[in-house]
Amino acid sequence: MKGTPQSAEEGLVERLCGLCGFCCNGAIFHDVEAQDARVVEALRSAGLEMSPKSNGRMAFRQPCAAWSCEGACRVHSERPQPCRDFECRLLKSALAGEREERDAATRLREARELFDRINELLDALGAPQPEAPLSARWSGLIAEPIDLEAESDQRLDQREALMEAIEQFQDRLARDFL
Repeated sequence: MKGTPQSAEEGLVERLCGLCGFCCNGAIFHDVEAQDARVVEALRSAGLEMSPKSNGRMAFRQPCAAWSCEGACRVHSERPQPCRDFECRLLKSALAGEREERDAATRLREARELFDRINELLDALGAPQPEAPLSARWSGLIAEPIDLEAESDQRLDQREALMEAIEQFQDRLARDFL
């Protein structure tokens, strides 16, 4: 409601989620299912491309077309239930008062730096599909065979740095987000 002050909880969610976006940008999820036909139509109307999954449900791919790098969701009021339900471990602990907001924000920034580093390395290595979920981008690149004689030292170093960053990022996701 306009003019109504935000609750402390809403403000905390807005600040922390605004620093992150991993649940929308393809870092955590490949797609999001929408079980309700009304929501599917609302999301289509908002410009999200919906596709059927093997289970018959409709879903939109991640990164979400409605998400912006600034942490804003343009379909927030019509987002599907899984989007409404998901709260990462950091957010839950901050909302419960088990973690200070400053600590949660620091952990989010550190994870964001790893995410950005992975994307920089993927781009430098020529990984295809910049619009694909993060794991789809790096798994395709990592699966490519390495020809130690043909690869430049720089490219080998970049691949090694990528594998290290991915491992660190996955550890961070498991510890702080999932």
